[in-house]
This record gives sequence, structure tokens and C-alpha cells, in this order.
Amino acid sequence: MKHISECLVRKLEIKQENDTVTGISGTLSEVIDYDRISKFKVISSPDFKYFPMGIEKFFPNLEEIIISNTGLKTLPTEALRNFHKLRKIHVTYSQLQELEQNVFFFNGDIEEVNLSENNLTRIGVNAFKHLHKLKKLNLMNNFCINETANHSLYVSTCLAKVYAAIKSTKIVLIKS
Repeated sequence: MKHISECLVRKLEIKQENDTVTGISGTLSEVIDYDRISKFKVISSPDFKYFPMGIEKFFPNLEEIIISNTGLKTLPTEALRNFHKLRKIHVTYSQLQELEQNVFFFNGDIEEVNLSENNLTRIGVNAFKHLHKLKKLNLMNNFCINETANHSLYVSTCLAKVYAAIKSTKIVLIKS
């Protein structure tokens, strides 16, 4: 078995909600010990519109999920449910529009969340409530975080929700 700790995927197409991963193929797929993979990265995949269900069966020990430059619009609670070892999640330069209430309910060990450079317009009230180990949160350059947006009342309301959701945690809100 090869010692590989990272899985990098380019041009992954997930065009329908609730698509389930049923197999993994590639040049090394038969010689990789998937239990040892701790980082899953999806980059440059505009047709990656939904988080695939069932991925935890192949990568049960993920500590990091990095998604960048994709068409991902939402991050459902169910998709992250079985990633109990998750420490870091980055969804950047994508089309993320909303975070469900309690999205990280099953991921209490997350220390770092980076959702910068998206189109976030809605953040569920308790989105960050269960992240008791959270140290870094980056929400910059999203519609509801952009302080120069034309809808200042909306921005203020959205920011108030973010601060209310994280008030019980020590947070570094990364700001440019």
C-alpha cells in the first residue's frame, strides 16, 4: 500500500443534489490505503455543484476538506455528518450562497473555517454554535460580509447573526 495522505480532485462533476459516491477510480486507486487519507481537496471544478453523499465510506478519517474554485452553492449538514475528525474546512472562490442552521452540528472539533470569496447571503442562526474549538473564521468577500455592499441594512443583519452565532467562542474573524 502507498502512503498517501491527500486526495486532490480536479474537474469533479456533481450536478445533482444527493448524488452518492459508489466507487473511486484512478491510476493509484487500487494501491491506496484510503483510511490514511486525511485531506480531501476539490479544485477548479465548476460543475461541482453539490457535496457528494457517501464520500465518508472511502475517506473515513478526513481532517481537512478544501474546496476551491467550484460551483458549490450549499454545504448541507447531512454531507458533513460522518466527518467526526474534521479539523479544517475551506470552501473558497466558489458559489456558496448559504449555510444551513446547525451545519457543523456533528463536527465539534473543527478549529478553522474559511468561507471567503463566495456569495454567502444566508447564514443559519446556529451555523457555528457547536464549534467549541473554533479558532479561525474567515467570511471575507461575501455578499453579507462585504461592508461596501449597497444593502447596508441587510449586511448589518447578517453580521449580527454571525456574531450572535459565535459569541460563546473565542474567534479570530479574519479581515482584510
